[in-house]
This record gives sequence, C-alpha cells and structure tokens, in this order.
Amino acid sequence: MTARNDEMLDLLVARATEGLSPEEERELERLLAADGATDPQDMELAAAAATNAFAAGAGYGEEMPAGLKERLLADARADSDTPRAPATVTDIGSRARRNEGSQQSSGSGNNGLAGSTFNRLGWAAAAMLLVALLVVNRPLPEEPGGADPVEARAELIREEPGTVVLPWNPPDIDEYAGVSGDVVWNNEKQEGYLRLAGMPTNDPVRSQYQLWIVDPERDEQPVDGGVFDIPAGTGEVIVPIRAKLGVIDPQAFAITREQPGGVVVSDGPLLVVASAG
Repeated sequence: MTARNDEMLDLLVARATEGLSPEEERELERLLAADGATDPQDMELAAAAATNAFAAGAGYGEEMPAGLKERLLADARADSDTPRAPATVTDIGSRARRNEGSQQSSGSGNNGLAGSTFNRLGWAAAAMLLVALLVVNRPLPEEPGGADPVEARAELIREEPGTVVLPWNPPDIDEYAGVSGDVVWNNEKQEGYLRLAGMPTNDPVRSQYQLWIVDPERDEQPVDGGVFDIPAGTGEVIVPIRAKLGVIDPQAFAITREQPGGVVVSDGPLLVVASAG
C-alpha cells in the first residue's frame, strides 16, 4: 500500500476505535475523495463486510472489541443523509475490456496482503484494513446483488412476464436529437434499466442526469428514479433504475438535467421521454 493508503488506514482504524478530531476527519475525507471513495455506500458495504467477516471469530484468536460493530454501523448510518450516489453506468462497448483489467488488478497481490495482515492485526485494524482494501482496490463496480446490468436487463426481457420495452421518443431539444435506446421495466419486480446511445456527457461537478417515472396512480409528482452520469468516451450505456418509491402504473419515463445529487421536484425541461401510451 502507498504512504497515502497507510495514512488513510491509520485514520480509519482511529475512527473505528477512538474517534477523530475535526482536523483528522477532514484529512480522512480528503484522502477518501482522492481515491474516489466519496460514495457512502462504499463505507456501508465495507462496514457490513467487516462485521460479517469477523462476527464468527474466523480463527484469528481475538474477540471483536465491545462496541466496534456498533461504531462501524453508526459510521455508515451517519453518511446515509448525504446525497445518493449515481447509478453505475455500464458502457456496453468497453465492459469486457474493463472487467478483464479489473480481474488482473484484484488478483493474488491483495489477497496476500490481507491474509498475512489479518493474522497479526487486532479486530479493529483488520476490519478497517478490509475497509481500505474495498475502497482503494475495489473491482469494477456492480449493482447491488452483484448482477451485471447488461445481463440483468437481458434476463428481465427474456424471463420475466410483464416486462415492457419502451423506446425513447424523438427528442425535441437539438442537443439530444441523436439520443436513442429504450426503457425496460417490470412492474411486478419493480426493476428496470435505461439504454442510452448518443447521450451527451455531463460534468458531475456541475450537473447530473435524473430519471423521473410518471405515475398518476401514485402521485401527481413523478417518482425519483435516481441520478446518473454519462462519462466522456462512452458509447451505448445501460443504467439501472433506482426508484425511490414503489411504482403502481408508470405512464412515462423522462430524463432531466439537474444540480449534483438531483432534486426533489424538477422544473425541467424534459430531455428525453419514453411513453407507455
């Protein structure tokens, strides 16, 4: 691990066992941000993984210190009020190449480090080392449940009755005139995916795309379907839908461009729309 990662590990361990000063918290946030670990789901995943991995003792010869599990989970819950992370956008054209590179970078080197270190570190340090390994060396992100969005979308269409495929209507806004693709949605499973080709890229520091699900049966206001980014250089992408509320009878799916993190109610305009009727 690099000196920066060592410093981050030390701060994570201190955070789990004794707490950090405001200055140390800011430094930890800076280090995590430098490694792209600003998503609170990363910390929640790591805390849960550390807790589950060590809950049974795992043969390391030490008891987990009282309160460590609660502190780990409290740290994760404390981050839950921050804006949701954008959905993982899967670039169909480069997915295979990225997965291959991810497997090479997450090979035996990390396993060796974790295996040798867990035997000599206490519970808190071992748990926080797992956090550091997940955050710094995590493989290509996948959606919750480990499903690949491309395969999950295809299976939803192929295997699940009631799945609808709605093509995007021709956009009215010139900048989005070249956008094509469709929305796949299964109401029983409350699962769906956007397929977008030709979507202009966005700078997530300035704005993010947000999906809205129009469902008059539920509310006069559209349901928030999650935020996502279109990185530069991507081609056709698959974006999982993350509906914030249950959907009853969706009539349309629409994308707007909003401030980072999204909004509760959008003022539009609607960039691309797929209609059920």
